[in-house]
Amino acid sequence: MQEGLHISLSPSQIGTLWGLPITSTLLTSWFVIAVLLIGTYFIGRSLKLVPGKGQVAVEGVVGFALSYMEETLEDKALARRYFPLITSIFLFILCANLVGLLPFVGPVVVHTASGEVPLLWPVNTDLNIPLALAIIAFIAIEFAGITVLGGLKYAKKFVNFKSIPGFFVGIIEFVSEIARL
Repeated sequence: MQEGLHISLSPSQIGTLWGLPITSTLLTSWFVIAVLLIGTYFIGRSLKLVPGKGQVAVEGVVGFALSYMEETLEDKALARRYFPLITSIFLFILCANLVGLLPFVGPVVVHTASGEVPLLWPVNTDLNIPLALAIIAFIAIEFAGITVLGGLKYAKKFVNFKSIPGFFVGIIEFVSEIARL
């Protein structure tokens, strides 16, 4: 008998820690975060006044990304303010996707009460990780909009009683903001 495609929305639980479930995707995301933190530590520790080839390459990539953000946001201060958050999310997603391609992610299993569960599993197969990143990005964008425009001016984007088309555009704008989440 041929088995069909198995789709599960709940991640594979390895165990619990203080009553909180520990899943294989959570372990993989911790692994990715540890790799990023260790890499950042060693890169930051080896910075020199006269840069070597590696430092020049890293500074070039960071400088390119920052100038791209400055050009996109049209504000140098705003780009510098949100550069760490955007870069962190980008690097986490990039490294998480690359780690999912490693040969030991998936085949190494642990035996639990519910059967064999993979020890590490690709991060984006669990709906919780992309959802959490989307919520973080949504909140950061809304916060940036409120701080740049001011609370009252930001709210006026959604409420416009000056004209009938403006009123409906405000409703559509509000729905589109909520739909982004």
